[in-house]
Amino acid sequence: MKWRLVLLLLALQSSVSAAEDAEKTAQAKVIFNSGAQAFTNARFKDAAELFDEAYKLAPLPPILFSMAQAERKQYFLDHDPQFLRRALQHYRAYLAQVPTGGRSREATEALAELGPFEPRIDPTTPGAAPAKSRTRLLISVQTSDALVSLDADPPVAAPLVHDVTPGKHRVRVTAEGHFPEEKDLVAVEGNLVSSELTLRERPALVFIEVEPDTDIAVDGRRLGISPLSGPLTLAAGTHFLALIKNGRRAVSRTLTLSRGQELRLVETLQRTPQRYISVGLLGTGAASMVAGVVFTAMALGEQGTLREIADERARGNIPSSRLADYASALDARDHLRTGALVTYGVGAALLLTGGFLYAIDRPVVERVTSEPGPRPVGWSIAPAFSQGHIGATVVGSF
Repeated sequence: MKWRLVLLLLALQSSVSAAEDAEKTAQAKVIFNSGAQAFTNARFKDAAELFDEAYKLAPLPPILFSMAQAERKQYFLDHDPQFLRRALQHYRAYLAQVPTGGRSREATEALAELGPFEPRIDPTTPGAAPAKSRTRLLISVQTSDALVSLDADPPVAAPLVHDVTPGKHRVRVTAEGHFPEEKDLVAVEGNLVSSELTLRERPALVFIEVEPDTDIAVDGRRLGISPLSGPLTLAAGTHFLALIKNGRRAVSRTLTLSRGQELRLVETLQRTPQRYISVGLLGTGAASMVAGVVFTAMALGEQGTLREIADERARGNIPSSRLADYASALDARDHLRTGALVTYGVGAALLLTGGFLYAIDRPVVERVTSEPGPRPVGWSIAPAFSQGHIGATVVGSF
């Protein structure tokens, strides 16, 4: 039982140690990234301090090299021999750990560059005294051009590393095209408390003015029908916009949007040739039906004349002229009846064809991408001519 308890305690201690190491590594990564951002912004003194803090948590050769680089840059800015001394010390320490490979060649070249300046270091001047424990806050932001303000201080470029009094402090971070972020941090006496803030991007706003009942799709996804109640909110980047309405030529646009951008689009959809043809067929079909009604009415009129002459004949003899009128009315009625049937048939065919063309007049938007994707489903109508015939060809794709 005693040995089992000892083994359990050892396992627990190992687990706690691993968790602490992981936490230190994560914190060192945040601090190192902040130092790299400061180095990029030519804030070499801040970068050297941050690399030093990261190295205390994770004593890795690459961090040592980065610290030496920042100190070398700072020495050439203000010629402070303390930075020269530290740069030489850290380059040599790096080469002792990484004699070949890695950044050893760059470290050797840096030492050769700094060598002529080494006599400027007064050998009687003691090295830098051990740094006194300082209470500091580090606020890092991965967003470029972010500004950080601490309490009532004016904003400065991120990362911010600042000596503070122990206790709670208010941090505000802003960046163009992002929502501002605020956070309370508690500074611990004698420690560097770091925090990495992430800013949310402001979406782009796209206002679309187009005729009513137009389908609006972005990146292949239908977002609504015009008129929309408000603008489209889209993430920054490239998007494919399609405006689709039956009987109109589809309009497509590739939009490249930036964070927080407001874009207003006014689009006019042109009628398709198929819509003109279908409306023309519907109109002609309706006119044919009206003509059929006229022919029918005229045929009924001739039928009335025939009935009147037949009644006269039933009452007695009628002159030969009335018989000629009867034959003429009979011939006219038959022709009018035939004409009515033909115009009704032509009118019905035209109405059906025009209605069919009108119903399927849905434009197809094809988006050209670098990767193959599903083909759009759609229909198209093309006139077809041959000797003695006229018609239409229906072509589908899926």
